[in-house]
Amino acid sequence: MSEMASDEEENIIPFQLQFDKPIPFQIKIAEWNPEKDLLAMVTEDSKILLHRFNWQRLWTISPGKPVTSLCWRPDGKAIAVGLEDGTISLHDVENGKLLRNLKPHDVAVVCLNWEEDGQSNTDESGNFSVYEDRTSRFFPPAPRPPKMPGLVAGDSSFMDDGEDSLAELSNTSFRKFNILCTGDRDGNICFSIFGIFQIGKINIHELSLPVPHLDEHASCKLFNASIYKVALSKDLCRLVVMCTGELKDCDIKPREEKINVQDLPGLHCLAMDTSIFWKRKYELHQVAQQASNIEDLTEVIRASLSVMNKQWADAMKTFHEKFHSLSTLIIDNGLESSPQEEFLSLLGGARISPALNQFLVNSLGEVGVKRVLKSVCGTGKELQQVVLDHLQPAAEIIGFRIGELRGLSRWRARYQGIGLDEMLLNEATENTGLLLVQVQRFMMVLSSVVQQFSNFFNWLVRSIKYLMQEPNDQLLSYNSELLVVFLKFLYDQDPVKDLLELSEAGDDIEIDLKTIGRVKELLQFGGFSECDFLQRTLAKEFQHMESSFKMALQMPFTTISRKISCMKLLPLCPLQLSTTQTPTTIPMSLSFYKNELSDDTPCQSGYTDYISFQVPDETFPEISNCIGIAKGYKQNSNNEKNGYTSLEAVLLSVPNGYTCVDLSLYKDKELVLLLNKTNTDSEGSGEACMMVVQTGDLAFISISGSSSLNQWELEDLKGSIVNLEMENEKVRKVPHSVIAPLAVSASRGVACVFAERRRALVYILEEDEDEEISDENSTKEARRNSLSFSKLYATVTEVVLFCLMENDQFMCPTDIITGIVFIDGELAMLTLTADGELRWTEYGLRQYLSMKKDVLGFIVEGKQIRVKAVVEKEAGGICCGQFGGDFVRKDFVFEPLIDQNGWCYKLRQYLDSLGRPKRLLVFVNPFGGKKSAREIFVKEVKPLFEDADVQLEIQETKYQLHAKEFVKSMDVSKYDGIVCVSGDGILVEVVNGLLERADWRNALKLPIGMVPAGTGNGMIKSLLDTVGLRCCANSATISIIRGHKRSVDVATIAQGNTKFFSVLMLAWGLIADIDIESEKFRWMGSARIDFYALQRIICLRRYNGRILFLPAPGFEGYGQPASCSLYQEPHVSDKEVGYQGPETKFEDLEWREMKGPFVTIWLHNVPWGAENTLTAPAAKFSDGYLDLIVLKNCPKLVLLSLMRQTSSGTHVESPYIVYIKVKAFVLEPGALVDEPDKEGIIDSDGEVLARGKRTYKCDQKALMSYDKLQVTVDQGLATLFSPEY
Repeated sequence: MSEMASDEEENIIPFQLQFDKPIPFQIKIAEWNPEKDLLAMVTEDSKILLHRFNWQRLWTISPGKPVTSLCWRPDGKAIAVGLEDGTISLHDVENGKLLRNLKPHDVAVVCLNWEEDGQSNTDESGNFSVYEDRTSRFFPPAPRPPKMPGLVAGDSSFMDDGEDSLAELSNTSFRKFNILCTGDRDGNICFSIFGIFQIGKINIHELSLPVPHLDEHASCKLFNASIYKVALSKDLCRLVVMCTGELKDCDIKPREEKINVQDLPGLHCLAMDTSIFWKRKYELHQVAQQASNIEDLTEVIRASLSVMNKQWADAMKTFHEKFHSLSTLIIDNGLESSPQEEFLSLLGGARISPALNQFLVNSLGEVGVKRVLKSVCGTGKELQQVVLDHLQPAAEIIGFRIGELRGLSRWRARYQGIGLDEMLLNEATENTGLLLVQVQRFMMVLSSVVQQFSNFFNWLVRSIKYLMQEPNDQLLSYNSELLVVFLKFLYDQDPVKDLLELSEAGDDIEIDLKTIGRVKELLQFGGFSECDFLQRTLAKEFQHMESSFKMALQMPFTTISRKISCMKLLPLCPLQLSTTQTPTTIPMSLSFYKNELSDDTPCQSGYTDYISFQVPDETFPEISNCIGIAKGYKQNSNNEKNGYTSLEAVLLSVPNGYTCVDLSLYKDKELVLLLNKTNTDSEGSGEACMMVVQTGDLAFISISGSSSLNQWELEDLKGSIVNLEMENEKVRKVPHSVIAPLAVSASRGVACVFAERRRALVYILEEDEDEEISDENSTKEARRNSLSFSKLYATVTEVVLFCLMENDQFMCPTDIITGIVFIDGELAMLTLTADGELRWTEYGLRQYLSMKKDVLGFIVEGKQIRVKAVVEKEAGGICCGQFGGDFVRKDFVFEPLIDQNGWCYKLRQYLDSLGRPKRLLVFVNPFGGKKSAREIFVKEVKPLFEDADVQLEIQETKYQLHAKEFVKSMDVSKYDGIVCVSGDGILVEVVNGLLERADWRNALKLPIGMVPAGTGNGMIKSLLDTVGLRCCANSATISIIRGHKRSVDVATIAQGNTKFFSVLMLAWGLIADIDIESEKFRWMGSARIDFYALQRIICLRRYNGRILFLPAPGFEGYGQPASCSLYQEPHVSDKEVGYQGPETKFEDLEWREMKGPFVTIWLHNVPWGAENTLTAPAAKFSDGYLDLIVLKNCPKLVLLSLMRQTSSGTHVESPYIVYIKVKAFVLEPGALVDEPDKEGIIDSDGEVLARGKRTYKCDQKALMSYDKLQVTVDQGLATLFSPEY
């Protein structure tokens, strides 16, 4: 017993596994939110996922371009995403909506770091400073960009739904000062205040790196450099950069002393002096706030001009399209006049020409005039509203904010140091005023143009009335003079368009000399400095204003960029060209920790920077499988103007048998290592561990502080490598081979690990503070209690094992895992047997759950494991859904005394061996049946899939054939199956879409599942009824989760080269009429079928026609012998894609025929046509035959009885019905017996295949014509999810 107690003490697991979840995609980037329990991840195909701590997915977005980096804003309310093309996109944490796109780089953004000022908001003198934005005192809230009329939110752009978040992002009045640092592949580092206002940019190739060891003024430069990590200190004074490149001496004079590390590619660390951000944070805060708001408002103006331009262009297009035909009529009539001349002739009282008369009376008409009038004049009013609500207020606020910046620039003592130039801001202020003048001119021009168009259209209406000899006394009057001006100058001119578009060089607005002279006289009294603005358009004036504003802000940008310098270079280690690792795969981490010497220290003395990285194995022969850690401390001292007061480093040797996958610096100066075991087991699942190292306890060695470049810094540490031992550190084993990234949250104390086999494991790195034992005596007491518990555990274990062996319940050699667990507070022996049963004894009764049949999945809840299970209803439990079903929940919770990880691994391994689907594409049809599919999915289906750890991609169908279009182009390798939460219509769309793919053979291997949420639900009813289950959502969903499959026949319906693939049925006559014509009563749900069937039987129709069929064995006696010529399949070239139907070589076989008239023809593939209609009770899913039901003549009362019998399938026993099986079938439909000019409808799987004359909605186009068609069947072509049978 003492040995067992000792072993238990050694096996105490330091980190608690919160959960172990499967993931559908491999993850390449992962970052925890600094303020909330949220994890942002980027998949290999660059989708961004946001999950809660419990792994509930909040949203998924796809930027459309490869994602190369990601980081959170310090307050956790926004996320920055770096893209391969150099774009940085900011997204709202609540819904993932795009807030803003920035383009500070031209190549891939490889690293991001967003840091907030960690100190109080004080100026350099120590005075508390708060900047008040006075704009709200004088102006209403800033306008938003206008939306294009006719669009709802989300239609015009991805940014529409994020306007509130965008406003919050830009409102920086009460936010702490923060800076977003971004680095790209070419060595550029950009700095943006609040993530939106770019304030500086440097390139590490252009930096002079100090080398005081050689000379006080000596320096070197990096060539072929690339950036891989950046980190800004919390006081914003230092930026640490991890990069690669070749060092070269800048001095052209020859040196006796050679820099040993130059010309060699290596891994370097740069310490940049960014103290300008701390020294001038108050000034930069004010400038950034005003400038970022101005940038937002310029976007409002830009959007306004774009919307106005588009609206006016559409209105003018309508006008010209309507009036262009007049020019054509003039030419056709041999006239040499123009449209303007024709209108002026009519205005002058001359005789109207035939061309103009035909145009006004026949082509245009009064209705056409009013439509164009509404378009042009209505658009004019909308443009005026856009100006008044958006453009003009934005320009006014811009003028005020630039004026505020101009006022700040006059405080030269504070703002000249950051480059705020008064002269440039004066010019920007003047240009904003000129823009407002242009806005007023545009409004005057627009008002005049709209008035003249309205006058012209009023005259046209009166003229048309006159020509048609209709009274026109009540019509609006018109102005003849304005009409002449319109026809002379506006009919073929567009001054509004000219003002809204950018003018090309030489296309400026022409202004007469007299006007220019008057304006120049006014300039002598003050105001504007030039009168060239008169020749610029509104769009050109906006561009002019924006350009001057950017020029004014370029000065602070340039000034700040020049004040960022390199204060230290650390050449860490060489990178051999033959190394298997590239810098992008070298694990590295940067962080800053507050110094313990002082809690409130000034800039450049408050934080120590830590650098950790894996040393590439081929760097030094003496150093292999090591982790390097360096830390630097900069004290605010006059003697140390440039450099660190102390610089220390240490090398850690990774334990034998392990390699470092990733690492992360953690809070309290801790380093988290993720290690893979080098020798994996035979199953290939692998093993890994997570280790936490206390860096404060390590023996750091002081390294050169003089920047000597005679050797690599790590060479000084060869003789003092610290060996890490598994038993001496906090280690948690991981039952999988793991991959980067390792996501660690210092604020939440959690870590997320990703396994090679697509799993995510979240561990809690520390216990709650309430549970921590800080006092030494308490620690000893806890240790004694732990030993006492270990002894008690050993005693209990012996007793329990003895009792269980006495009852023949000890573990069999073939069992997968067994152990002692707590169940409802009682000790019990739990076993997972080789045949997949969980067995235990509870309250003296033997219990079991079948992993194959009952268990959906499991989750880890602290120390407990909850097995999610469902059992048949009579077993008791909580019903799976609110709509009832055949299954009830019966979760099983147990707590292993030891080896929780082993239980999780074995349970997961067994569930994975069952071949269940893990990634499903789900179509939800919100329009089918009673429109309850969305509710059924959310309340019934989704919870069960979540319990089973099934990852879902949900697509709501928005229109007919949406599902077909989607599956035709989707990547089938991303899914293990497709689920249709709908009626039978979406299933048919999916099957047809898969069969039209070029890779249809592979695509059809993808099983399809059905969840009843429509009107008919015939296919899922047929599947569930075969095993005695009710047709309900939970039974269908559980059948899909279990993953059993079965094949189903697919019928090819052909008419010439046109094909349709059916899996349910084909109907003609009474059944087709009921199915299609009852659509007008769809609001009744499934009751519409019974209601309309009664109507159709009372007014019974009979159709002429003929059917031919190839009977199955045993049915040769039905019908009369006949010859049949099937459509010959055309030769399929290699360029044609898709399934072309089965080979049809039936001509030489014995065909039979039946001639009409017919009441109905019904051809079925599965037993049930709907939930309450057992149409073909003998039908089989994959027998290669179709069931044919023929009804030629029948009394109405008998027919009414037969329709009621379809619910039980006894209708096929009636002498009026012919029920046979066929291999092929040909239909030659005819007209109604009583109405030869009226034809029928051919229905397949609930969709109209063909419509004859005078049928329901006969004007709508159908897939085929109402003519001869043939049906052949391909045995077992498609695959369905099915209950086990």
